[in-house]
Amino acid sequence: MIVLTIVLVVFGVFIQVISALSGLICRKRPTDVSESFSPILVPLLGPLSLTLAIILNKWPWWLILIACMTDLGTLVLLWYLPAIIREESKTSRFTCVMRLKGRFDNAHTVLTFHTSGKYSLQKRWSRPLKEGDAIETGELGTFAETTDGYALTSDEGIKRDLVRDGKAYRVKLESELPERCPYLSIAGWILV
Repeated sequence: MIVLTIVLVVFGVFIQVISALSGLICRKRPTDVSESFSPILVPLLGPLSLTLAIILNKWPWWLILIACMTDLGTLVLLWYLPAIIREESKTSRFTCVMRLKGRFDNAHTVLTFHTSGKYSLQKRWSRPLKEGDAIETGELGTFAETTDGYALTSDEGIKRDLVRDGKAYRVKLESELPERCPYLSIAGWILV
């Protein structure tokens, strides 16, 4: 029991120290450096390990609160969790009101419309892995209903007109794509 306690405490403290030190190092780095640094934040693992040690040894319960409140990774997760949930709920499967699919050559796409006024476009290619190109990409944006379909505007500024064509929709007009992502084009595609 003592060995297990020592392992749990050392592991839990190690995770918390790594999070704290990497956070401090990244905070102290000059911002004009061309390299980008991010802290190593491992939420919940340190407090979970320490909580197990506290429960196994029947130590005071308030130590669990201390273990959670001193873990930088857990605190950052709890701080950003509401924003993450809010953003993800805008395009979740529960808010989906329409789903369109299309295929062209070796690529296929799925376009979903959501009650939040957001759309999600996922494009996937069926190609051998050794080609080295992207095999899947996606974009988010807003949509507005027009007289003959939908007007889409991606978060990157790409504009598309989706026009009703019988039971399907055709991507009639697409603004010029950014130079770094020409593969996002779905101009002329029929989506059902």
